[in-house]
Amino acid sequence: VFKQGGVDVIIGNPPYIKEFVNKYAFNGLHDNKYYQGKMDLWTMFACISIDLLKNSGVMGFIAPNNWVTNAGASIMRNKILKDGELKTFIDFGDYKVFQQAGIQTMIFIFEKQKPSKKYEIDYLRISDKNISEEKLILDIFSEKTKIEIEPEKLIDKNITFSNQESGSIFDKIENKKNFELTEKEVGQGIVAAPDKYFLEKDIDSYN
Repeated sequence: VFKQGGVDVIIGNPPYIKEFVNKYAFNGLHDNKYYQGKMDLWTMFACISIDLLKNSGVMGFIAPNNWVTNAGASIMRNKILKDGELKTFIDFGDYKVFQQAGIQTMIFIFEKQKPSKKYEIDYLRISDKNISEEKLILDIFSEKTKIEIEPEKLIDKNITFSNQESGSIFDKIENKKNFELTEKEVGQGIVAAPDKYFLEKDIDSYN
């Protein structure tokens, strides 16, 4: 297979494991070129899968949907933008694909090739968490929204799926910006004391 350039198709439901939840799952992986802090283990699976694909090979993964904006997925985002093209992105939103998992999931289809300067993605977001399975299947295989992206402009940034109308608004905002916060300048902000503290304080005051 690898003498012929790699794998034609990879389909995956990789393990979703964050390091702060299970640090032992990351033993031996810290020197891997795809490791980064705050990552989810599945993104490393995705990067390695891209390496295993032959040119024009296709990958389809179902995984958490937050990789397009998550700080711990920037290596994977850049790899997807540089090594090929996203063909389809289906965001399930609050619809529970896995009933026992409390996460929002998505499916993406990726083709390994030299990416075009600008290309379109078939995009679908499921907005009804109570949608029937029959309607869900119908929506998935029906015509989707065409989202245009320019991969070179998204390197080291978040990926957003906006149509041409909203995209032009975002472009205007981008062009008019006065400053941009760095990752070190973004914090949680003021955190209110937990209700338990105030309840206990009120109880003590009545005693």
